[in-house]
Amino acid sequence: MSPRFSEDTVIIMEKNCHPINRDYIVIHLFEKNRTLFRQILFDSDDIYLKPLNSDFPILKICSKYEILGCVKQAYINLRKSNEVC
Repeated sequence: MSPRFSEDTVIIMEKNCHPINRDYIVIHLFEKNRTLFRQILFDSDDIYLKPLNSDFPILKICSKYEILGCVKQAYINLRKSNEVC
């Protein structure tokens, strides 16, 4: 999810949430049997999943899904724990 969330970012999410437009969510798509971390976009009755990495396309949700949680906080580790000072 770079560049917004680096590899060492820890996310804290709330289960059983009702996301609003542009929230970051963790979602399971049953048809593809995949769990994704994306930004959710609402456009009338349509729902889209936007990756933060522009190398990937925006995905319109057309099948059964379950929102596992909404991201409430993100912590970025500025130094890896195994690095020596």
